[in-house]
Amino acid sequence: MTNNRPCRCELKFRKLRDTEDIEKYLRAFEHVAQSNEWPKPSWSARLAPELTGKAFEAYANLSLDEAKDYDNLKKVILIKYEITAEAFRNNELLKRQGCNLTTGFTQHTSHCQSTGILRA
Repeated sequence: MTNNRPCRCELKFRKLRDTEDIEKYLRAFEHVAQSNEWPKPSWSARLAPELTGKAFEAYANLSLDEAKDYDNLKKVILIKYEITAEAFRNNELLKRQGCNLTTGFTQHTSHCQSTGILRA
């Protein structure tokens, strides 16, 4: 006797590493949540046990109601990591100009200043 039902395997998510890019981590979490078809109201509760370091601090400082809202939790975590929409846009612009703020910034500073991308 064969079973024609598709496998309903739930993808697991792992703990945040201290050295990890928080934006990529959250994006990967969202992909797992969507693949598993988790209801969005459950996302914060599923993410919270995997948070460490600054992300966990951001979560722990929220009220229960604030922590239940995934979009709010994500915003607070990104703020804790000092990642704002403006900083993200500026970093993307600098990357396109050959300047990378996340690695080797000092190597690129003089190039970025000489091209007018950054001001001294």
